[in-house]
Amino acid sequence: MSATKVSSQRHPAEAELLERALAGQPMAVERVLNQLGSSNQWLQQIMMETIQDSAETLLWQRLLGSLALHRWGTMADSPRRSEHEASERIDAAVTHLFVGEDDAPSVPVKLSVLHAGLNDVDCHVRRAAAILLALRGDSRGIETIIEAVRAGDRECKLRAIDALGRLKDERGSWVLAEVLACNDDVLHSEAARALGELGDKALAAALDVLKSPKPHVRWHVVQIMGRISDTRAAAGLAEALADGDFSVRWAAADALATLGPLAVSKILERLSRYAPMNDTYQVAYHALRQIGTPEMQLRLLPLLKALHGPAAAVVAPVEAYRLLQEWETDSDRHE
Repeated sequence: MSATKVSSQRHPAEAELLERALAGQPMAVERVLNQLGSSNQWLQQIMMETIQDSAETLLWQRLLGSLALHRWGTMADSPRRSEHEASERIDAAVTHLFVGEDDAPSVPVKLSVLHAGLNDVDCHVRRAAAILLALRGDSRGIETIIEAVRAGDRECKLRAIDALGRLKDERGSWVLAEVLACNDDVLHSEAARALGELGDKALAAALDVLKSPKPHVRWHVVQIMGRISDTRAAAGLAEALADGDFSVRWAAADALATLGPLAVSKILERLSRYAPMNDTYQVAYHALRQIGTPEMQLRLLPLLKALHGPAAAVVAPVEAYRLLQEWETDSDRHE
């Protein structure tokens, strides 16, 4: 029997099994992994509870290695997992073991293992440790997560993208913006979702991505900016009213309407500058028609009529400029 001692008052039989697995007994390792990857939730839960009861460092090192390398720890002679669904269940169980149950006696040990993992010689272990820490709200491994998004395998990239979204750190926004432009539909969609989770911390990267030559990338960014209540977002969306792509223009109009009164002055600035050659007047009308109270709509009525009229290219910029001057005067008066 190994000198490593795993104890659990709740599940002594499983604790003994874990001891044998840590001692390197192949059959015990196989049984532990089979139970963690079992479709029987009761069996899986028993093993997870046993692990959470343990403050044995070696056990948590093996679990980190299992997530990172898909084998029991860093033992080179350990067989890699072959059954896909069971492997996914093991990954989900191990992730929960590291991220959840913060009242368990194992918390100090697993945190110590994760912090040490950030300096592991194996890049897969470093990435797994950084991602797990991020899921706990700890950003100290963010540079490693960014590296994982750029250089990891596809599965690792997906986990890293999710971690950046949950971490909500502005540093992650730029690499998520990079992935948004990739040709992998799944990575692209996950990056868009994660970037949206960053809120206003995604704004600088989003404004930059508005220059992307890919319309579907600009469309996603416009959707994200519509959830950021900031005058810079409104200004960027107002510029997108003249985007070269029809779907981006109309998405920008809907996003501006979502921002509400904050967006009005930026739309007026855009309209007063010059007469565009596409349907900017129609999309601007669509946005302004949905913003504000009946009183605001009454104030905007002359411009709305101009935008909807046959001489929009001549009348609308003049009316927008007049309203903008009033708007800015009112703003100065209330400061």
